[in-house]
Amino acid sequence: QKMMFFLKDHLKKNPPHQLLIEKKTYDRNPIYELKYLPNKLHPFTDQFKWEAEFFNALSSEYLAQTLSLNQNKDYWLSEGLKVYLFIQY
Repeated sequence: QKMMFFLKDHLKKNPPHQLLIEKKTYDRNPIYELKYLPNKLHPFTDQFKWEAEFFNALSSEYLAQTLSLNQNKDYWLSEGLKVYLFIQY
């Protein structure tokens, strides 16, 4: 809920319908620093890792549904917005 309020507040746009985050979307957008480090080197809790990875997948799906971009030509814009939103979150 907190993530959706954040996205609506920063993008000022609502998705056309409910968002469904599939496991495929979740796995396709990993945060490599959080996912592939050994557990001994992780300074973050499991809750933080889950929230960061879910926010990454949610923002990706949110941007795909609210912005009408050509993903082949304008991928840099959606990726840049995802990074910006993640830093602000």
